[in-house]
Amino acid sequence: QSTDGTETSHMHERDDLDCNRGYEFWLLQEARKRNPDIVTYALSWAVPAWVGNQTGYYNGTDNIDYHIKWLQCVDKVGGIGTIDYIGNWNERAWGPPSWTKDLRSALDQHGYQETKIIIPDGWESADLKKALRDDKDLLKAVDGGGIGLHYPCNKPDPEVHSMGLKYWSSEDFSTAGDWA
Repeated sequence: QSTDGTETSHMHERDDLDCNRGYEFWLLQEARKRNPDIVTYALSWAVPAWVGNQTGYYNGTDNIDYHIKWLQCVDKVGGIGTIDYIGNWNERAWGPPSWTKDLRSALDQHGYQETKIIIPDGWESADLKKALRDDKDLLKAVDGGGIGLHYPCNKPDPEVHSMGLKYWSSEDFSTAGDWA
């Protein structure tokens, strides 16, 4: 699902994988043709109802599997290259630290070491910064990625930079900024 129209999922059910649904892969191919150096970012806005049925909530292994299968579709379709960044869920809580660490582990195990994690993808989260300061494994899981915020309004965050992370404006006003 997206701002510009609902798109069909690559997996309507747990055992239903179809990499030819929707327009995302075509759009990514076309973008890559036009600019081979384009930075790509994958972010789910919604998932099918079966995701989370194992654990009863979004941040479980179903969702990690769902995202890995999507990245495998990127590979299967071809012409897209590496997805540079992946987020956990648009405008929702970033989830428990263990989920982000499990996502990083799954990405690495499936050959997606180059895909970096952006969390949350929404609003300022003091508990996330504290978790990153206190949990070195969590910080390592998002290494090379960053904190993605909506409407940070060109306000750099030295604390984020001091942790070696990007300060990602995933949604903002049309203003000039060179800090991301």
